[in-house]
Amino acid sequence: MTKSEYTLLDSFKTSVDIKRGMHKVEIPCLKIHDARIIQSILENHKELLEAGMWSIATIKYAPAPALEDEKLQSPILITDFKPSQYSGIELTEFKETRKLFSTEEWIIALISTLGLNPEGYTERGKLLLLSSCITTTSGAFSSLILSSPALPCCPATT
Repeated sequence: MTKSEYTLLDSFKTSVDIKRGMHKVEIPCLKIHDARIIQSILENHKELLEAGMWSIATIKYAPAPALEDEKLQSPILITDFKPSQYSGIELTEFKETRKLFSTEEWIIALISTLGLNPEGYTERGKLLLLSSCITTTSGAFSSLILSSPALPCCPATT
C-alpha cells in the first residue's frame, strides 16, 4: 500500500468473535469481514453491533501487535467513523418534542422523508401519498388504485 489511510462510504456491521474476545467489522465494498475497530467508536455508535450503519469511515493499514494469533487478526483498522444516518436517538426527548408539531407539520415531515417535496402536492395529494405507505407498514391492509397514473391532486409525471 502506498497510502496509509483511506476514506470509504459503506454499510458497516460489527460482530463479536467470542473465541478471540474481539469485534470484527464487515466492509462490504472491500469484501473484508474481519477488520478491527477502535473501541471508543463502538461505545459511541452501539448501532454498529445491532443492525449496522451507513457511514463514512477512515481505515488504516495497521497490523496488530505481535500476539499468538497474529495471523488471525486483520491488518485493517477503522480509526474514524462518521455515521450518515441517525444514531443514538433519545426516545424520551423525541416523545416530548413531537408533541410540539402540528398535524400539517407532521404531514410535511413524513412526505419529506419519502424524498419528495411537499410543496409540489395539494392537501389531498399529500394524504394520498401517505395512505399509499400504509400497505408497507401494515400487513393487514391492502389497497387498489383505480385511476390514471397522473392524478389531478398530484404533479404530472413525465
